[in-house]
Amino acid sequence: MLAIRFALLLSLLVILLQDFCFRAVHWALFPLLTIGLLSLKLLEGNDASLAGEQIAVNLSFLVMVLAILTGYLFMSRRRFINITKGLMGWGDILFLAAIGFYLSVLNYVFFYIVSIPIVLILWLFYQLIAGNKGKHIPLAGLQSLLFIVFLAGDWWYFHIRITDDYWLLRYLTPWIQQ
Repeated sequence: MLAIRFALLLSLLVILLQDFCFRAVHWALFPLLTIGLLSLKLLEGNDASLAGEQIAVNLSFLVMVLAILTGYLFMSRRRFINITKGLMGWGDILFLAAIGFYLSVLNYVFFYIVSIPIVLILWLFYQLIAGNKGKHIPLAGLQSLLFIVFLAGDWWYFHIRITDDYWLLRYLTPWIQQ
């Protein structure tokens, strides 16, 4: 399992570097990332049928977000906008799909919601320091950096098991009840 973890972290690092340097990520990294994440999830003892349900819900969530974004752009611009033409790259979508094969449903939604503002803050901070006024945010690259932190924290520090929702429910339930 250590070899799979190392390969996954290396793949995520390559996604970060390619997206940051070239604003493009080689497509072959995403099937490798997906297979590695799914393999690791199953090797960690997760139930295959539950994993299948989680993957279906995660990918449905992603499709719903993309549909809402497309609908919003259609309503605001009064014409159909293909979001993969200049707004969001295929690498960004494939990255979000790939991590959906590993994370539980609440962890996937949590990662998605928390990573977007963090990516924006990191990008603005980078532009301020580097003086770079790039138009396109390397979303998949910066999210892969955050996912590295999320995975490493789970594997080697917090041991919260991000393949199930227990830790999020444990921390959110008292907050919700207040």
